[in-house]
Amino acid sequence: MEVRPPTPTMVVSELLTKNNYKTWRVQMKCYLSSKGLWDIVSGEEQPAPGSSGEWTRKNDAALHAIQISCGTKAFREIDTTSSAKDAWEMLMKSGERWGERLSKNGYTALHAAISTGQQGIVDSLIEEISPEQLEIRDKKKRTALALAAYHGKTETARRLIGKNRRLLRMKDSEGNIPLLAACQGGHVEMTHFLWDELMKDYGQANSEEKNGLMNDAAFFLQASIKSKMFGKSCQI
Repeated sequence: MEVRPPTPTMVVSELLTKNNYKTWRVQMKCYLSSKGLWDIVSGEEQPAPGSSGEWTRKNDAALHAIQISCGTKAFREIDTTSSAKDAWEMLMKSGERWGERLSKNGYTALHAAISTGQQGIVDSLIEEISPEQLEIRDKKKRTALALAAYHGKTETARRLIGKNRRLLRMKDSEGNIPLLAACQGGHVEMTHFLWDELMKDYGQANSEEKNGLMNDAAFFLQASIKSKMFGKSCQI
């Protein structure tokens, strides 16, 4: 007989599947925190000796919220536990096993959140993801910065570059750096921002790196003229 999870409520935007763990985790943690239940799940709050009634109530509420936020397969991972903390840890291990990539596009949770405009999730993911993980690319070899550039998310780009400046020069499958993606997306503010950031690197680059930057600049000038965005004096 198939095991089915309880009927979902609006705790998270999507039930947990193997494809959306990181996004789900951010939303689930926010929900539990808003209800005063996160300390139960994290293990920071333990039952007081001789008075466990309130702790048990909170544990049951947290576990219920987690259960009704799981898809069928995810629910099977935790359907035997009565501990919210254990359920969370089981799902965390499963999430790691399911991996970083979310879809046929090769998107990570961060790629997906940027593409769909879920800024709160974007901010949370940037905070927790390591600089190295920010270099993960989708199937078109686009980093999260490339997508932010294409969609004109300047503040997101600023935060990404603040964690990993290498993202500025990472090219997609067509050989374009994020600056070109911003130009293709028609985002003037983003284009100017990324240009200025590249010029900061140019001043500290060695001869070989400067040659690479000059080549990138040439492609940018061609693209900006073609798209009629060229309205800024660019000195190299």
